[in-house]
Amino acid sequence: MNELNTIDRKILSELDKDSRRPYSALAKKVRIKKDTVKYRIGRLLESGVIDGFYTVIDYSKLGFLLFRLYIQTEGIPETKKQELIKYLKEHKNVNLLFRITGIYNLSFDVWIRDIWEYEKFWYGLIEKFGVYFSNYHSALKTRYTEFSRNYLAEDGKEKLQFTISQKTEKEDLDELDFRILTIISKDARESLVNVAKNAGTSVVTARERLRQLVRKKVVVGFRTMLNYEKLGYQYYKVDLWFNNMERYVQIMQKILSHPNVIYTERTLVTSHFEFDLEVKDFRQFISIMDGFEKEFPNDIKRYEYYTLIKNYKTNYLPAL
Repeated sequence: MNELNTIDRKILSELDKDSRRPYSALAKKVRIKKDTVKYRIGRLLESGVIDGFYTVIDYSKLGFLLFRLYIQTEGIPETKKQELIKYLKEHKNVNLLFRITGIYNLSFDVWIRDIWEYEKFWYGLIEKFGVYFSNYHSALKTRYTEFSRNYLAEDGKEKLQFTISQKTEKEDLDELDFRILTIISKDARESLVNVAKNAGTSVVTARERLRQLVRKKVVVGFRTMLNYEKLGYQYYKVDLWFNNMERYVQIMQKILSHPNVIYTERTLVTSHFEFDLEVKDFRQFISIMDGFEKEFPNDIKRYEYYTLIKNYKTNYLPAL
């Protein structure tokens, strides 16, 4: 755990909302000198609090769907376990891979273009490792939204939303657009000069193409990969069920407005409502959940949760 002061937390908060901001703009926001901002970001990168910077891309506009899978393994030898993890890490369709607690051991997301591609992936997986799967669950994510981490600065400001899966039309992009997306997905703070050079175009063209991608909402934001453990936080995912759906919207708005809630997903078919939190410890997590149940005692039926133990893979752009 790294001890962060108020200035560090403000810098992280601003980078979390827009990691592509130049140092001068960040300095103005935080009200310190530009060189100080640059130095502190470098120190946060060196210490591992910041793992990098990524571009938030709405993959539904690229023609992709997202499936989430939970798997419980049983009787799997260590060599086969490592082989399974290696297989999923290296598979082009897997974008997230986590070791988790609870009913299941592994959680991962799969990008696919249609249901037949998903069928091919699934049967390929169980042919290799299915004998070790004692339980599993699959769900289609119809909507997936990220939220700014307002708990960092505790400034009371409204949270920003970044929706990266939804019902929308596919955008018609060309090879240059895809090259630019590939470059900035790996480093959202990459300079336009380097983006243009690596994409094989001019700075003027790269700037205009990036503007178009933002205007079309293919690119919906630029954010920061934070190591929540080095921030002194724990990660929890919650599946929530209701007694009835009459106050669904009201409950959803209340929960999503909480500063520690950072993601929400709408899936088919699983719990009624899903959300993710980053909290200081288990006591804070229970306190937050107790607060929700106290406010909606007749509406919330039950909830299940798991904690994230290890992140094996995070990829922000499908294999195009």
